[in-house]
Amino acid sequence: MNSYPSLINLDTKKNTKKEINYDEQFWKRIRSAFNLSPDYVHFEAFLLSSHPEPVRKAIEQYRKNLDANPYIYLSQNEQRLELDARTSIADFIGATKDEIIITENATTGLSLVYNGLALNQGDEILTTRHEHHSNLRALENLAQRTGAILKIVDIYKDGENINPDEMVCRLASGFSHKTRLIALTWVHSCSGVCIPVSFLVKAVRKHFSTIDKNPLVCVDGTHGCGARQLDVIDMGCDIFVSGCHKWLHGPRGTGFIWANKKAMDALGVVIPSFAPGEVDVFRKVEYPRFVDAGEHLSPGGFHCFEHRWAIHAAIRFIQHIGIQVIQERIQSLALRLKLGLSKIEGVKVVTPIDVEYSAGIICFSIEGVTPEFVSKELCELKIICIVSPYQVQYCRFSTSIFNLVSDIDLAIEGVCYVANKSNKLTIGIKGDNKLINIGYSS
Repeated sequence: MNSYPSLINLDTKKNTKKEINYDEQFWKRIRSAFNLSPDYVHFEAFLLSSHPEPVRKAIEQYRKNLDANPYIYLSQNEQRLELDARTSIADFIGATKDEIIITENATTGLSLVYNGLALNQGDEILTTRHEHHSNLRALENLAQRTGAILKIVDIYKDGENINPDEMVCRLASGFSHKTRLIALTWVHSCSGVCIPVSFLVKAVRKHFSTIDKNPLVCVDGTHGCGARQLDVIDMGCDIFVSGCHKWLHGPRGTGFIWANKKAMDALGVVIPSFAPGEVDVFRKVEYPRFVDAGEHLSPGGFHCFEHRWAIHAAIRFIQHIGIQVIQERIQSLALRLKLGLSKIEGVKVVTPIDVEYSAGIICFSIEGVTPEFVSKELCELKIICIVSPYQVQYCRFSTSIFNLVSDIDLAIEGVCYVANKSNKLTIGIKGDNKLINIGYSS
């Protein structure tokens, strides 16, 4: 199960990274690893990725083995395969296996973290207004449960003008001697902005360096993990949470938490672990087996094992291509798309053009019409475009390793068509300063 099919048996060392980035034959071979419908242009990697061939094969093999003899296969292989999954994640993000907790998704991971923290009444939690629903709601629950105070700040006005120093100042406006937790998101799905996490964390550490209780920094890294190079130690945070089924192209229903020793010591068990050593303690075995910190905090129960154990196949697939190669490809396609969209009359690109402050999500709007209308029109053209689920909504594309340059150009043509159509539909009502939603009830 460690071998790869010939279609992705690619030797990236034969070319420079720049040559690979522009080698469409190379990326067509990568695309062929996915069973994506050729009838559509796919821009939904930020939502849910199609499984590449190595992941599909790994899942099927584990499922076949479990179906053939559930007890024997599980009892003889569970611990080894769980360890393989945790180790592969750790290697990919620059950590150690005992710092990894496998979860079902990022939402579950964030909730496990926040429910495992013991804050006191009056303690302060700091986050930003750019967070996803799952992060904000989980933080609200933490505040309600503990009596802590949740403070929310804007760290940028809009995605078009990103200034790291301004971000620090805006974040620092929420600092106080009572701050115990700072929750950030690496790449914002509301705008496509990629914040300079390490830069912000350094500012946090400097500010709180003379205070006994230095706050924990938790990062939701879902839309950066697999799209950008990552080393959690260099990032500087205490906790990093991600799903595996988006940019990592991993099995659906999988994710992970990374936590350093400081964070591990601060986290309590939310769901009892099924680690053998934990069961030994329950059974009062005289010499219980060793349980590392990650195992201790990993939720027990019976999971979708064939998906969890296939995480390693997804990470090896990414590593085989090379994360730097992937990052440069995603950024170059995104840049082409952003520049193309920005030239269309009536289209506003919200995501930064600068690749330093963006990843693979591209948010935009068309003057005079709702994002729902744009999404519906583009989907009718067989171009996948998804609306962001926030108070201020935008249309969203994503560039991924299964996208080709021709996909980008079709998207630009599609948006141009919809913008021209929208302009004709809105003639005569622009003075009302309202958005129209053709085909939908108001």
